[in-house]
Amino acid sequence: MRSSNLDFATNPHDLNALDDQAAWLTQAGEQGWLLVDTALIAFDRVQAIAFGYGAEIFNTLSDSSLSVYRSKAPHLLQLPPVRHATQALLEELGDIDRLAPAMSWFCSVSSAQALCADLAWLAQAVVEDDVKVYARFADTRVLPDLLQSMSVSQRARIARHMAEWRYFNRSGHVCSVQLADTPAPDRAVMTQTGILFDRVQTDRLIAAAEADSMFALLLSNTPELVPADDRAAFHARLAEDLERASAYKVTVARDRFQFLVLSLSCGRDFDKSRSLNDTWTHVANGASLTDLMQGWPEHTWADLELAGGTHRLASAKV
Repeated sequence: MRSSNLDFATNPHDLNALDDQAAWLTQAGEQGWLLVDTALIAFDRVQAIAFGYGAEIFNTLSDSSLSVYRSKAPHLLQLPPVRHATQALLEELGDIDRLAPAMSWFCSVSSAQALCADLAWLAQAVVEDDVKVYARFADTRVLPDLLQSMSVSQRARIARHMAEWRYFNRSGHVCSVQLADTPAPDRAVMTQTGILFDRVQTDRLIAAAEADSMFALLLSNTPELVPADDRAAFHARLAEDLERASAYKVTVARDRFQFLVLSLSCGRDFDKSRSLNDTWTHVANGASLTDLMQGWPEHTWADLELAGGTHRLASAKV
């Protein structure tokens, strides 16, 4: 079942795994919490299902500078203490859109107010030159890279509330980020309204998001190159192709997109064609791949045609 027209580079969630997750979430001594990105699945559907199970909902950004997001903000659900009720709730929510990277969960003894305060801190990111951005932590395409990019002290602010944060990965399987045994956070981190990312952290997060951005561009411009199934594997291929583009010093976004189109149209070894040796030399010296393609002779296209097949080559000439 789909709740929106959004497309994701993900595979369907394995809802059969939610039995074990419900058992974990209802363990004695801690409260189970579900985090839902209601920018990706409809808030009214989430609210209706939660209401049916008596699960209270909390807007994580309601007391922050990002309160304008309202129903599109990440929402915390306080899960029922009974295993079968939690499992049924998780399954119903997971079935709203099995492709949406919108669900993660954890156990905590912290109050809803304390959790929302530190999740809002995580959302209200500040990067170089004091530029404020919204770190979409509830989107599970972003969550693992976000947590891994954080400093030890930054992770510690979140680890005060939970030892483990679980989610569905791109392949639809349950994964987790371990936060146990993290040292106490620095005083400076605890006094911040929003998390501060340095240039290295920011660049890492931008790089991690690039394959998803290119996936969206491919859907818009060359949808025939995007498979209908196993999009998690397709995302992995895009990430690998982008690494190869970087090795050739293809750095501008439109050229990196063109590199992907060529790879998908003409085969992932298209770049090894002898006809392109001069192209890569010029690119390494700062030339644009897209501009150079306008001057490729017919024999270069003929070589790529042999590699990719005539029925797909037209896609490379976008």
